[in-house]
Amino acid sequence: MLFRSTATTPDGTPVLTGQITMRPADTTQLATTTYPADQHSLFTLRWTPLPTTTTTDSGGGGGTGGPSRVILCPDPQWARDLATTLHAPALATTTDLPTPLPAELITACPPTDPGLDLPTQALQATSQLLAWIQHWQHTSAATGTHLTILTRHATATSPADTPDLPQSPLWGLARTAQTENPGQITLIDTDHQPASTTALPTALASGHPQLAIRSGTPHTPH
Repeated sequence: MLFRSTATTPDGTPVLTGQITMRPADTTQLATTTYPADQHSLFTLRWTPLPTTTTTDSGGGGGTGGPSRVILCPDPQWARDLATTLHAPALATTTDLPTPLPAELITACPPTDPGLDLPTQALQATSQLLAWIQHWQHTSAATGTHLTILTRHATATSPADTPDLPQSPLWGLARTAQTENPGQITLIDTDHQPASTTALPTALASGHPQLAIRSGTPHTPH
């Protein structure tokens, strides 16, 4: 069976022609192929734990010149935990950030308002992160500030791991920003375990552009 197609401009000028020939299928080619349970999809990420290492984090102290690292986190409790673990000041809004920016800016995406519907929560989260990325782009050109984006449960590392739907779009946005700014952005997803906050210095020092920390163990995607 032969199919032909033709595309034209509004005035009828041909711009594309093509044809395809269909033939009967060989039923032996339709035999069911089995795969291991963890390989059922070509589009499934697999997460591998990083080897255990001991990391000495220099923190955000910058001596008399000011901090070399600053944290942007509107969530008060998470901000306190991050400031303690990463030895850096935690600020709530972009207007609080120093000028010029230090060598490292860590942004921690806060939880959304559970009283809103899911699409509105997702819009709230992505709008917040987009504003932060744009602020970083506009202010880091002269300083070369490295941006780290922290999310919580924005991605799943195993079938038992349930992502937070309003946070999930953040990874799509952040990975696009990574593509547009190669080598300048690190993306880390964490859970709510204290051990995962403690593991952040190891994750930051690893040099991997994308990680997920679960129960204190950093994982890399492949």
